[in-house]
Amino acid sequence: MQRFASKFMNTRFMVCLTLALLGMPLLAEAADLANIDIIPEAPVGLSNKEWMHLCIGMFGGLAFMLYGIEKMGTALKVVAGDKMKQVMWRLTSNRFTGLLTGIFVTAVVQSSTVTTVLLVGFISTRLMSLAQSIGVILGADIGTTITAQILAFKVSEFALVPVCVGFLMMFLSKKDKFTQVGHAVMGIGLIFFGISLMSQSMYPLRTYDPFINVMADLSNPLYGIIAGAVFTALTNSSAAALAVVIALASQGLLTLDVGIGLTLGANLGTCLTAGIVAIGKNREAVRAAAAHVLFKLLGVILIFPFIGYFAELVTQWSPKAPTDLQGVEALAYTVPRQVANAHTFFNVGIAMLFLPFTTQFARFLTWAIPDKPLDDEEIQPLFLDEFLISTPVLALQATRSELARMGNEVIDMYDSLIPALFHGSRADLKAISKLDEDVDSLYAHIVTYLGKVSGQSLTEKQTNELLGLTYASHHMESIGDVIEINFVNIGLNRLDHAVVISDETEKVLMSLTEVCRRAIKDSIRSITELDRDAAERVIGMKRDFKSVANKASKHLTERLTASEKNRLNTFSVEMDVIDKLQRIYFHAARLSKCTISILDSEAPKEAALKAY
Repeated sequence: MQRFASKFMNTRFMVCLTLALLGMPLLAEAADLANIDIIPEAPVGLSNKEWMHLCIGMFGGLAFMLYGIEKMGTALKVVAGDKMKQVMWRLTSNRFTGLLTGIFVTAVVQSSTVTTVLLVGFISTRLMSLAQSIGVILGADIGTTITAQILAFKVSEFALVPVCVGFLMMFLSKKDKFTQVGHAVMGIGLIFFGISLMSQSMYPLRTYDPFINVMADLSNPLYGIIAGAVFTALTNSSAAALAVVIALASQGLLTLDVGIGLTLGANLGTCLTAGIVAIGKNREAVRAAAAHVLFKLLGVILIFPFIGYFAELVTQWSPKAPTDLQGVEALAYTVPRQVANAHTFFNVGIAMLFLPFTTQFARFLTWAIPDKPLDDEEIQPLFLDEFLISTPVLALQATRSELARMGNEVIDMYDSLIPALFHGSRADLKAISKLDEDVDSLYAHIVTYLGKVSGQSLTEKQTNELLGLTYASHHMESIGDVIEINFVNIGLNRLDHAVVISDETEKVLMSLTEVCRRAIKDSIRSITELDRDAAERVIGMKRDFKSVANKASKHLTERLTASEKNRLNTFSVEMDVIDKLQRIYFHAARLSKCTISILDSEAPKEAALKAY
């Protein structure tokens, strides 16, 4: 399915599809005149020409619609990613604001999948609890109904207007933001245009008895639910499934009972897709998907025995057909709006039913889906979930969380180094080397992850942040290497030459190691929290650090004249300590400059590269 979707993203494929849509009717006309069969035999009751137009309209319209959904969703994720993240972060303090936030965010980006990805990112990075996310999930389900409500209005005749507007924005705009908005507007137009093609192509089915009989069979709600779920799972989009249902309804080919069954099936199908996507992902993603599945499944089970009463409620709250319309014409007038209303009522009902119990659901899901034990000896990343890569703003945030974890490993190495450097045994020094394996492992995972994120559609700001995080991880790993390789060798050299560092010299060197520790800690904080003050403290520490280092060097030089055994070997070890501490400070300062570059991300990419 992903390979199929990727073809829609290929411009050449869309050009070929457009030419096919324009050329096939002419080909069919020519074949009809020449009495040549170029397609399988048409069903009884439909001519070859009608059958050709029906196939082209259905599959071509579906292709345009799916491509429009993909194009719009991708563009809106780029445009609204950071703002949507801020909205969700600030407005999910309780279940009711979480519900409203879910409605708003999903209505803007028109994709409950995007909202779910945002949620998983927040849960993974501990910015949101599972209980908070459940309210947003319920709101996202309501937000998706807005698409169906829009489709139920007869807006397809204006479909080419947003296509033209979007193209002009893409063609004329020099700013990436407006170009992406143009992609989104054009995507909306393609959705409506695809639905228009499907609806028009279905007109011959009004008098095609086999199809009418199939629709009659679907009046059994169970069959309708199964058909809707399967189609939604195949197209990977509940919006696409509902668009087809509304297109059928707009030609009078569906009754409300059939429409409700297909709508409930579409709701089940979309959560099935979410469940499949979450397979193999981290526990937070699985729990979020499980919450989605649980709500939809329970909702369908609860409403299934009362579908007749539900249909009556929808009919009462939907517009009636004018008295001069009868039969198929009346169905074509009323059922599209009724289907859209049924979709809305169902999801609003689920939200009202389950919203008071979000905390209990969160506890149940945490109990039912416990965290996995780590079986591998090698340290594994906690936050670098593949699920987030398609939403770069969250993937970059997850990377910062993993960098914080890597930074804690570096600080633990440094804290273990100092006592081992001056007084530790060979075993103590070897243990520090072992700690660096975790740092190297996390570094490899982070760089690989950022490489995958770089393949997404990134804004200038996100590109600069990705560069900054990549170089920051390099400098952090370099600090670990200095500790593991250089300092451990210094410690081993101390033992090999029986060097004993005096209390006075150790006190001088310890003052320098403390300054260096502050630089490491502040630089890590600066990049993981994007803290400008911490970054500037590290960069501004250069003069003080150099002053302390010079004082320590002067002290060691003066002690060269001391009448102590092994004086030259001792001096060499002590000077190496100062030199390598300066090296660590260099990497901490460079890491902090990465932070400054990210925060000043409006600068051109070339300027950002110079900062590293």
